[in-house]
Amino acid sequence: MMTIKLADFGGETPLEQLRNALAGLREHPGATLTIPPGVYLLGDDAAARLQQEVMTGKYSDNPHMTMFNRRFVYTSALDFSGLCDVTIDAEGAVFLIDGMMCTLELGNCSGVTVRGLTIDMRRRAYSQGRIVRCDADSFDVRFVEREWISAQMPAPRMCIFEQGCSRLLGVLNAELRSEARKELLDEQTVRFFRAVDPAWEEQDIYVCHTWHSCPAVRIYQSSGITLEGVRIHSHGGMGIVGHRSRDITLRHCMVVPAPGKAVSTNTDATHFASCQGLLRCEHCFFEGHGDDAINVHGYYQTVTGRQDGGYLLRVNVLTSIHSLRMDHPDVGDTVEFVRRKNLAAAGRYRVTAVRLDPEQGQCVVELDRPLPDDCIGEFLCDITQLPRFEFIGCHVGNHVARGVMLRTRGALIEGCSFDGSSGVAIQISVECFWNESAASEDVVVRNNRMVRCGFMESPRTSGIAVLVGADELPDRPVHRRIVLEDNLIACVPGCKAIRATFAEDITIRNNRTDGEIVTDNCVNLILA
Repeated sequence: MMTIKLADFGGETPLEQLRNALAGLREHPGATLTIPPGVYLLGDDAAARLQQEVMTGKYSDNPHMTMFNRRFVYTSALDFSGLCDVTIDAEGAVFLIDGMMCTLELGNCSGVTVRGLTIDMRRRAYSQGRIVRCDADSFDVRFVEREWISAQMPAPRMCIFEQGCSRLLGVLNAELRSEARKELLDEQTVRFFRAVDPAWEEQDIYVCHTWHSCPAVRIYQSSGITLEGVRIHSHGGMGIVGHRSRDITLRHCMVVPAPGKAVSTNTDATHFASCQGLLRCEHCFFEGHGDDAINVHGYYQTVTGRQDGGYLLRVNVLTSIHSLRMDHPDVGDTVEFVRRKNLAAAGRYRVTAVRLDPEQGQCVVELDRPLPDDCIGEFLCDITQLPRFEFIGCHVGNHVARGVMLRTRGALIEGCSFDGSSGVAIQISVECFWNESAASEDVVVRNNRMVRCGFMESPRTSGIAVLVGADELPDRPVHRRIVLEDNLIACVPGCKAIRATFAEDITIRNNRTDGEIVTDNCVNLILA
């Protein structure tokens, strides 16, 4: 195997040199690029300008509505497009991002391995401070940072941690179109005009300045991607996003705060949508992220009309799906027709033709037989684009939302620990809001440890929740063949240990817990 060195390539800046090295790799399939240890400041004028615009309030107190859509322009630091069977050996290398950008863009490539890289930000995507005063109507925060501390800086999410030990205590989320009032008291102190728990005075607070934006690593329409020993310390969106890709492995990866900090990514640590093959996450470590540790799902495509012998489809989300790319079925895929009111499957079809309309974010599909006459407004769910999922020996802790959010066919979650997730440790569910599918089948959750989870979010469940988030109660089971066994679940007071609803052929046995196991509308239940 050929090895080439970063030093073999020139460039006026580290970013230019790295881009030249990637161009060199395209000429040498099967080669390994070695990047020596050190800190590489990756600066881009557009990315730096975007972060400044965000921090000075150009996109409101919650930039989500403006920035989180596929038409918004982001910079990609390193574009791997077209690379085949190459390895990036970057053990000890730190990419320090100056601005808001996607760091690694792995689109339309195959057989790519990235090893040992650390990603961080020069000015991180949050501001750290301490609550120095609070009353019924407002609270004051004295920040560590000085750069961009102002009454205009956005504050869509604030995470409160116990002083010193960095244990998550609570979260404050702004409205989607927030214009929350703030006042600058001095160069490092801001007054926020909203109520907080008086017990949070003198506790640490992290003000995250965005919700979703572009991810740190985006894997799109690629196959055979391996991230090994990759670390992400901060990003203004998700850490790793995979979409419409096949066979992805995360091995010994970490999405964790920088040393001495408590927050890592502003939203999900990892997120995988409409993937195929095997998605395997082994011996990874996730802490301090602002949403789920890992979310695995497909999409509900809404049937919006008939057109030229086919059916017009689109994913009806408020802003964008998380890759900021278009989702669609492919020819030959199997899709389920799903009734929106109860998310119950009502037939399978095969896709025979697809016509894309990227400008409008929609497509027309032809099927092997007609849909029901009343199909408009209902869902199609592509069950071909669902991966087999393995989450093995991983640790998830001290973060917002769920540990694992699962919606796929064929999954094993084994030997993992979950400690201090504000939501349930493992959620197996479908729902309408994000149009994330599908109902899960053939899932095994065993030999996991779940402690102090579910202390903040509904449903009040610490360990495992099997749920259906439909507009109406289903008239039949939705999830099938679920095994929950040999798990240790230490419940938060007021939380259930396991909550299972609308599942068929579900086995719950040999779990050690101090909490209650609740089942509802389950068929062929084994509870031992």
